[in-house]
Amino acid sequence: MHKQAVIQECHHCGASCELGAIAFDTYQFCCEGCKLVYELLKNNNLCDYYSLEQHPGLQQIKPNTKDKFAYLDDPQVQQKLIQFTDQTISLIEFYLPNVHCSSCMWLIEHLNRLDKGVIESRLNFGKKTVQIKFLNAETTIRKIVSLLSTIGYEPYISLEDISDKEIKNKSLDKSKIFKLGIAGFCFGNIMMMSFPEYLSDSISTIEQHYTSLFRYINLLLSLPVFFYSASEFFITAWKGIQQRFLNIDAPIALAILITFTRSVYEILSQTGAGYLDSMSGIVFFMLVGRVLQERTQSSISFHRNYTSYFPISVTIITDTETSTKEVSALNTGDCILLHAEEIVPADCIVKKGTAYIDYSFVSGESSPVRIKEKEIVYAGGKQINETVVLEVVKPIEQSYLTSLWNHFSFSKNKEALTLKEILALQPGDYVVHIDHGVGQFSGLQKIDVNGKEQEAIRLTYKGGDILYVSIHSLHRISKYSGKEGAVPSMDKLGSNAWQNLKRKTKNKVKEIAFDLIQLYAKRKATKGHAFQPDGYIQTELEASFMYEDTPDQLKA
Repeated sequence: MHKQAVIQECHHCGASCELGAIAFDTYQFCCEGCKLVYELLKNNNLCDYYSLEQHPGLQQIKPNTKDKFAYLDDPQVQQKLIQFTDQTISLIEFYLPNVHCSSCMWLIEHLNRLDKGVIESRLNFGKKTVQIKFLNAETTIRKIVSLLSTIGYEPYISLEDISDKEIKNKSLDKSKIFKLGIAGFCFGNIMMMSFPEYLSDSISTIEQHYTSLFRYINLLLSLPVFFYSASEFFITAWKGIQQRFLNIDAPIALAILITFTRSVYEILSQTGAGYLDSMSGIVFFMLVGRVLQERTQSSISFHRNYTSYFPISVTIITDTETSTKEVSALNTGDCILLHAEEIVPADCIVKKGTAYIDYSFVSGESSPVRIKEKEIVYAGGKQINETVVLEVVKPIEQSYLTSLWNHFSFSKNKEALTLKEILALQPGDYVVHIDHGVGQFSGLQKIDVNGKEQEAIRLTYKGGDILYVSIHSLHRISKYSGKEGAVPSMDKLGSNAWQNLKRKTKNKVKEIAFDLIQLYAKRKATKGHAFQPDGYIQTELEASFMYEDTPDQLKA
């Protein structure tokens, strides 16, 4: 009878202790990191964490070096990360990618038990962000980040966090929220005041004199909805009419205007109750859709550059001291200390130690590459295990990863226009939009989009149709190239001609590709004929020519 070996699980993270369990306090742990987190929680009476879920912790095998977060002591870095500060209290927000369950939320929101300088910590589970309020005299940003890293929730802090802070902190347009709130309040009350009209058959004659009062109250409540909440529909519709085209807000504005005008006439002439509930409902639900659309667009936008991947600062080594320096300020010749699990910020050579670099982000290969002293290490690689000293040979803007990120071949449409080429276009030049076909460039114009002013490219199509293309969608436009002097036929918006042409072209390309494949396959399968080497007759014939062959003729 065979006995099965019992595989022990780590009390903290649940990983199997195959490499040798570490016993402590009647429990088994897979590594010193998990044991350290357990000790930390036990010493602060936070072992309830383990009762919320079985093995709720995260594995702590990755090394957490002492000087990894030394750059957070730099006052310039602190100033760019802190959201609010005064003489006593500071407020900061971090993104925690490892948050995954209610146990994580419970532990993070009890940080004040682990660090007495933390006043409170609030976790936004959906966004995986934590907002921490702390006492300046009791703790520091570096201590807080080190603590979060120790318990398995290391914050993700990148160069983008400080370079684009103003853009990231830009909140939703508050005026739209105010309009939505007013429209919702008035809509609800108008619906309530309209109940006598809905139940008019069951209301006694004595109570019917209240209906006129309710109608006038509804009219008063509808005024802020019409003149304030619905204003953006009228503004954008009017701007579209000024440009001689009807946008999506034009029929909405017309419906609101007709409904409101008809309702005012019926109430003032005592001929009916009007349709103010319908009018306010249209405005309210349209604004709800606009707000949700704006939130969705802001959450899925991906206008990023290399700064979203690189760290904020690195550790600089000189002959006399060790200091921190922002990645954007790195110069050729700087010596940097790179810890395990850190990103190489610029193209460097290994000065001391042996680097094991994971280039999966740059090349797609996840197998670590062993790089010895005096060999080059490219930006974007991740150091796997030990600490190494690197010497910068190219600044971040000139590194291989930056040039790769900005390379033209990564554009979805390689013939897409750049902003510089757009500015060089003249009104009347022909361009091709990948979805709508051939049109004419009519210049750049500022338009209103959901209450915000944006710059767009104006294209004119057949029949005077106008198309506005956001500057964020330049990859969908390319300059028309055809026979010199030939005038192209412009497409009409909404017609199927351009889509049919694209479909026919795609089918024709497939046919040509199929014919080529067949041709090459047939050529490969057919036996060739081997000719005999040239004899003396061929040599005499060549010698009889009065002109010598050129090198190209001989090569052919």
